[in-house]
Amino acid sequence: MILSLALAACTPDTPDTAEAVADDVVDLRLTEADLPALGEGDAVWWGPDEVVEPGEDKMFCIFGTYTGEDAGIHALSTYQNTLGHHLLLMGTTASELDFPDGSVADCSAEGDLSMADLEPLVLPTSVQIGGVDRDLGIDLLDGMAVKIDQGQRWVLQAHYLNTGVDPIRVHDPAVLNLMPEAEVETWAAPFVLNSSDFRIPAQESATHSFDCEVPQDLNVLYVTGHMHEWGTAFRTEQIGLGTVYEQTEWDPEWRDSPPVQAYAPGSYLIPAGSTLRTTCNWFNDTDEDLTFPSEMCDTVTVVYPQLTALICDGEG
Repeated sequence: MILSLALAACTPDTPDTAEAVADDVVDLRLTEADLPALGEGDAVWWGPDEVVEPGEDKMFCIFGTYTGEDAGIHALSTYQNTLGHHLLLMGTTASELDFPDGSVADCSAEGDLSMADLEPLVLPTSVQIGGVDRDLGIDLLDGMAVKIDQGQRWVLQAHYLNTGVDPIRVHDPAVLNLMPEAEVETWAAPFVLNSSDFRIPAQESATHSFDCEVPQDLNVLYVTGHMHEWGTAFRTEQIGLGTVYEQTEWDPEWRDSPPVQAYAPGSYLIPAGSTLRTTCNWFNDTDEDLTFPSEMCDTVTVVYPQLTALICDGEG
């Protein structure tokens, strides 16, 4: 592993040094041998080392603290076994007293980790699941990066669905390509538009719209939507301009890797004070009402120039 940034982070042991799995557990842990050759500035952060039982839909969150010098994340590549759904890198407002470095929480259970404790940090620029590359269409421009400061607390959230008949043991890596702060020409950051004020009645369709005011002039590189498996359609529009992202039929598989609308650099400037409206449509085929975070309604964008993530809790 080549590190030019004196990177230090609390990460769990790689599978090469972890103990052997039980006889009845299928070992799907990845190792550094499953990764491509690392380059200058690349660092590997490992997700939770956990067992997922047959039929379980589980999300695990592992906590850490970035202790390297202030830098920029130019790219984030994630790698999972064939039963992985996503591996996300987020920031957290939780202190080390609440979640020490290296600790793991079951974040598929709302009581273990409130979603309010998580905040966007950087979106994956490439994803590989079961050896197959998924083209997300998200790449930062040359000289562009997302800021990460010394002391930043982070969370790797790993999501799995074990459709097999045996327990599986999982341990997946994320590769960060880091740039020294002095080499970053343009800072970019996520701008997330979120609403949790909705309820989808059992066995019914529902629609929810909410508005967010843009706080400053922002250039947009990418726009995508986020809903779970009960979504049916999604739209983001700029009031007075029109639709900027739309999926008229939502595929449940897009929960973890939705289509992305890319904008050429400089082609989409949102003036300060503009209003972005997000509209989500769902059909709840369960016998219980659905609310956040079992279902979600988010517009996720990448904007520049911007030093820190922006979050709007929109009003319906």
